[in-house]
Amino acid sequence: ARRAAFRDSALAALQNAEDAEAAHAAWSRIATNLADCITDPADIAPLRQTILQLAVRGRLVPRDPEDEPASELRKKIEHEKAKLVRAKKIRKTKPLSPVDQEELGFVLPAHLQPVRLAEVVLDLQTGPFGSMLHKSDYVPGGTPVINPASYSNGTIEPIDSMAVDQSALDRLSSYRLRRGDIVVARRGELGRCAIVTDREDGWLCGTGSLMIQMSSYMDAGFLAMLIGTPGSREYLGGVGVGITMKSLNHSILLKMPIGLPPLAEQRRIVAKVDEFMAICDELDQRLNEAKAHQSAFAAAAVHHLQFNQKNDSKQLAASK
Repeated sequence: ARRAAFRDSALAALQNAEDAEAAHAAWSRIATNLADCITDPADIAPLRQTILQLAVRGRLVPRDPEDEPASELRKKIEHEKAKLVRAKKIRKTKPLSPVDQEELGFVLPAHLQPVRLAEVVLDLQTGPFGSMLHKSDYVPGGTPVINPASYSNGTIEPIDSMAVDQSALDRLSSYRLRRGDIVVARRGELGRCAIVTDREDGWLCGTGSLMIQMSSYMDAGFLAMLIGTPGSREYLGGVGVGITMKSLNHSILLKMPIGLPPLAEQRRIVAKVDEFMAICDELDQRLNEAKAHQSAFAAAAVHHLQFNQKNDSKQLAASK
């Protein structure tokens, strides 16, 4: 009970950290008392979620006054989008209402800008409608089609049975993925997403996915991390359409409220999250190994007791 109380207290201090300094102090307390704070693999998940929440709330890394302000970043993205609209490379998006504090659900540090996702991405496109892509279009050895089943843990893995030939690819060329895009699941586990790498450049966005075209002034790793946070998943799940299975449409994702940090801070956040997640991975592995050893020891002990009981019974029977 004492360990559980200490763990809950340490985690609460991390969750409620007002700034990066307080978060660092809370993390140090956890790190120096790991034996009391993290005793089971199940303890890792809330720790991961807390790290992600701090990251998107601007409380994980210190602010650098030398960073170009997020307000300037918004102007650059706006200019970049306007150029592409004039060149007819992307569609002009409708203006959306400003983000208020209540929508965010937390107090935003002064150097972060409250924006909607539509303001910081170049374009958001839904994969081809079901009537445009049929199972009969799938061929072995073709160009992979990327649906939610194709990505997990932020990486894309093609499914052999989901690939199209060149004629289907040419017909659906406007749905081809580009390096740096983010694919987002439209159904099932909302918030699941992955960044398109060089390997997947030119593959096809599937019916079950949305594809985000990134601005050159945004860090794709930061945005993908943000979409996958517990807060974002809760938002997307709360407004997702569908009764038996939630699904995500174009406008829901565009309206999602976020806190926009300077680009340099986005990169620092991603690096720090990667660092913390690597520690969590190692802890998870160690705890699972220890648990497996405990289970093996318990099984051996039970077997030993049962064996001895059988021997005792035999000896007792023989003595009669």
